[in-house]
Amino acid sequence: MFEILIDTGGTFTDGVLIGDRGSVWVAKSETDPTNPAKGILRCIANLAEERKTTKEELLKKTDTILIGTTLPTNCILEEKGAKCCLIHTKGFRDVYELGRTIPKVDIYNLKVPSPKVLIPRYLRFGVEERIQYDGKVVTPLNEDDVLQAVKKAKKHGVEIPVVSFLHSYINPSHEERAAEIIKKEYPNVVISSNIVRRWIEYDRLSTATFAAYVKPLLTRFVNALDQQLKDAHFRGSLLFQHRFGQCCHERIESREPWTFDRVRSGHRRAHGEIPS
Repeated sequence: MFEILIDTGGTFTDGVLIGDRGSVWVAKSETDPTNPAKGILRCIANLAEERKTTKEELLKKTDTILIGTTLPTNCILEEKGAKCCLIHTKGFRDVYELGRTIPKVDIYNLKVPSPKVLIPRYLRFGVEERIQYDGKVVTPLNEDDVLQAVKKAKKHGVEIPVVSFLHSYINPSHEERAAEIIKKEYPNVVISSNIVRRWIEYDRLSTATFAAYVKPLLTRFVNALDQQLKDAHFRGSLLFQHRFGQCCHERIESREPWTFDRVRSGHRRAHGEIPS
């Protein structure tokens, strides 16, 4: 049986075929930006040619396919992700732009342009609620505010809302309840406590935003690849590499915590770190 390792980026898709006895074959193909899964199947076909067989026959004898990709990274750099909005604790609209550190370069230069943000100010909607640092609820969640935020999101053509409330890392109940309400209109809503459980608000918010921004791209990619591999008679395990070297099955690949981990998986694969 064989294992296939694939690294697909914006320009080329590289493949490595490993046999039972450690034999190695390599192949390369152009990436199809509109359908990256097609480029992967083309690369597998090129690997099959190296073995003097067909793509279908090779896939029948393949146990595992492991995918690493820079597609989410490219999506962010090219600003081609989903249109997102932010639903936040009322009064904290600008946490996303304020960040958490004072710039160390040109600290007194008022002409330095601000860093770009993925969610502009007009797409940030405040909700009355407050949980303090120890998890105690100070102000209950105002569900009418959540419904109003959803209406505004629909009006502006938002694809995915991001919910990030103060101190949700210690008590995610308000975020989870808001998500239940939002899911009636937006099933793919992303909540920050599901992404990064840490106390620095900006880190959690910005990471959740990246996850939401690339989620539709990754969902389409994973679904298309899974279907095309099944059509080509692949019945083994399809795994995806993450930025810290771990991997997961395609069934959980599109869940929120993994979407951000995918952002740098191609760079990790480039270092040659292959999980056992």
